[in-house]
Parts: sequence; C-alpha cells; structure tokens
Amino acid sequence: MRYSYYFLTFLLPIFTFGTSFAQAGSQDSIKYYQERLAIQSKPEERAVTQAKLTWFYSETGEFEKAMKSATEAIPILEKAKNYEQLSRTYSALAQVFQYQNDFRKSNEYSAKALQTIRLTNNKNLIVTATMNYAVGLSDNKKFHESIKVFNDALKMAIELKDSVLIRYLYLNIASAYYDGGDYDKIVPPVTIGLKMSRDANDVGGILRGEAILGAALIRQKRFDEADEHFKKAEALLPEIGSPYYDRQMAFIRTEWAELQGNFKEAFKYQKKFYEIDTLLVNKENKQKVGELETRLRMNEKELENANLQNKLSQQKWLFIGGTVVLGLLVAVFYLQRKSLAQKHDLLQAQHKLSAAELSLVQSQLESFADTVSEKNLLISQFENELKDLKIKDTASTHTLLDQINQARILTDEQWQDFRLKFEKLHPQFITRLHQQNPNLTDTETQMACMIRLNFTNNQVAGMLGISNESVTKNRYRLRKKIEQSDLNTYLSAI
Repeated sequence: MRYSYYFLTFLLPIFTFGTSFAQAGSQDSIKYYQERLAIQSKPEERAVTQAKLTWFYSETGEFEKAMKSATEAIPILEKAKNYEQLSRTYSALAQVFQYQNDFRKSNEYSAKALQTIRLTNNKNLIVTATMNYAVGLSDNKKFHESIKVFNDALKMAIELKDSVLIRYLYLNIASAYYDGGDYDKIVPPVTIGLKMSRDANDVGGILRGEAILGAALIRQKRFDEADEHFKKAEALLPEIGSPYYDRQMAFIRTEWAELQGNFKEAFKYQKKFYEIDTLLVNKENKQKVGELETRLRMNEKELENANLQNKLSQQKWLFIGGTVVLGLLVAVFYLQRKSLAQKHDLLQAQHKLSAAELSLVQSQLESFADTVSEKNLLISQFENELKDLKIKDTASTHTLLDQINQARILTDEQWQDFRLKFEKLHPQFITRLHQQNPNLTDTETQMACMIRLNFTNNQVAGMLGISNESVTKNRYRLRKKIEQSDLNTYLSAI
C-alpha cells in the first residue's frame, strides 16, 4: 500500500497569522495563543483562539488537544453564527484527520468548511475552503474531480490577485496530477508554485515544491536531479518541525533508492520511515485513548446537564400543569356556580311567572263563574216577570220558557274553555280523578272541578244552570258515589 504524499497536497489554514505558520513555528504560535486564551473571558473570543490552536496542535501532532479545542469552540461559534471562525475550525479538523490518514473524515470536514464559509461574502476564504475541499477529494483518490475543483479555485484566486492562494493552488494541482498518475502534467504547475514560494520566502511552500518536483523526476528516472531537490526539501524539515513531514520524506526517499536498485539506501530510509511511523502510531494511539477519555468526560457532563435540564423542565411543566389544572378547576367552579345562580334565577322567575299565571287563571275562572251566575240571575228575573204578566199558557209560551231555561246551561264550547283553564291551573286532576273514579258522569266531573276551585254554591249553580238546592243534592250524591266523607279534602289531594 502506497502512502499518500499528503504533505505534498496540503491544506491551507483559513486564517491569517501575520506570518506563515511555517516561518513563525507551530510551537511558538501555540505558546502565543495559549497565553491569549488564558486572559480571555468572553466565550466567542476564546472560541476563536481555540480554533487557531486546533490548527497548530494538528501541525505538531497533538491531536487530542486539537480535538478538544475544536469540540469546545464549535458549539459557541455555531450559536454566535460566526461562520468565518467556524469554517476555520472545520478546516483545522480536516487537517487533523488528514495527518491521521483518515481521508474520508478529512474530506467531510473540508466540505463542511466550504459549505459554512459560503454563508459569508469573504471571497478569499471561499477560495481557500474550495482548495481544501479539493485536497480532500485528492486524498480520497478522486483525482480528476479534485483537479477540476483546484482549477476553479485557481481562477477565483487569480481574479482576487491573491499570490498566497495562487502559489499554493499551483503546488496542489501538481501534487494531484502526481497522485493521479498524470506525471507529464506535473512540471508546469509545480515550477510556477515553487518560484512564487521562493519569491515570497515561504518555507512550507518551498519544501513542498521541491518534494513534488523531486517525486516527478523519480518517475522520469532522473534520480540525480530528484536527489538535489530532495536535499533542498530535507534541509527545510527542521524549520518546519513536523514528524509527519519527516516520515513522508523518508518514504519518498525509500522509493527513490528502490527504483535505482540501491537497496542499502532503500533499507536505511525504510527503517527511518518505520521508526518515525511507529512513534507516531503509538503517539496517535495514546492520543486516541486520551481523546476518547476526553469525549467520555464531556459526554458524561453533557448527560448530567441534560438530566438536570430534564428535571428542571419536568418541574417547570409540573408547576405549569398544576397551575393550569388549578385555574381550570377555579374556572369550572366559577362557571358551575354562575350556571347554578342563573338556573336559580330562572326558576325563581319561572315560579313567579307560573304563580302569576295560575293566579290569573284562578281569577278568570272565578270571574267566569260570577258572570254566569249574574247571567242566570237576569234570566230568572226575566222568567219571573213573564210569569207575573200572566201570559196565556200556550205552546209558544212553553217554548219561550224552555229557551230561557236552556240559556242557563253553558255551551260545550264554554265548558271546553273552562276545562282548558282548569287543567292549566290543576294539571292531570281530571285524569287522576277518572282513574280513581271511572264511572263519573260529565256533570259530576264538572261539579268536582268547581269544588276543587272552591266555588260557592251560587257559582256552581250558575255554571250548571241549576238551583242552590240542586247543587247541595248533587254534592251529596257525588260524595256518596266516590265514597268520601270529606269531599273538599279528597279533591284537594288529587
């Protein structure tokens, strides 16, 4: 399995340090930003510093610290919507995973960095993130796609006239050609990138340019020329101070010696490669354990905070729920009380209305009875006057007297009106009376109704068109028929 020359195709930090990180030195930069972090109190300021530390920790192989810094910075930057710093943090994480040969995750974070920085209008940072995304594609052996993205980024960088981005892009394009096997296309872009790096005194760019050019010359079997370029690159390794660069340079040298058939040199460089690789692997494994421990502690703390928040939330909702239930109970009690009061008022009003209506009906019945009595009295007077006139006893005279007597008796329509008013005053009285005494005649029923109304004998006599003596006799017969000694009490109870 051939190691990727990932220091040839490299990621560019998406922030400016004032000087190149290679020139300033990663350890010096770490010390500087650690001192700044110690005096900072605002969360967002600290997050920005932690984003920068993530990059330098990755440069020195301190991956546990890099992951910790990024993990603490990302949530704060997301909340603050600080997309530039967030993109820079993702880019730094991409380099962490690139150095660990986890190119899938490296490309994933490069894509996140590009996606995030596009939320801003910073064209320089968009170009940088685009280039880093292309690096991830190259690391994942998507060479043709990566070269296309590199060229898109190069066009944007040329439009911006950003010499730093331009030279890095030329070097990365050359490296992508190498990894993709297009050896004939390597020399033009690497030559431009190397010249621009020398003009800018960019140590990192010079190292990469010399290494890429030497690797290209190996493929052309121009071993002596390749050796000259490798020596120039190796001379810069102490200044960079990264064991990962040392390891990759040893690997390239192994290939250089092996292709020449110089197995002694190949063995020497291969041994050096594995010594560095073993140290790095052990270091990475140790850091991986530390990283997992850090994540575990953070996860436990998050769970503890989540449980606390859940408890607080439950208590809050219990309080709110209790308040709502209490409010509902009060509202229900109030509405029920109000409803009962309204019903009570309605019943009282209905009772008053009913009492008034019944009183009115009683008065109407009594008035009706009095009117009938007065009418019958007038009829009796008229009858007596006729008799006093000693009119001849003829058939016409008898007919007239019969008509006069008939006028004393109420019509069916009048009795029907009387019954309607009576039943309104005493509902179901007639029905219950007939249930208890089914043999009563209509006249006896009428007599019972008038007794129930407490009519006088005169009123009853007037209503039935009979004399007071006949009323007394009819009352007696009715009492016997229904077998009750106290007729008034009996009828009042029905």
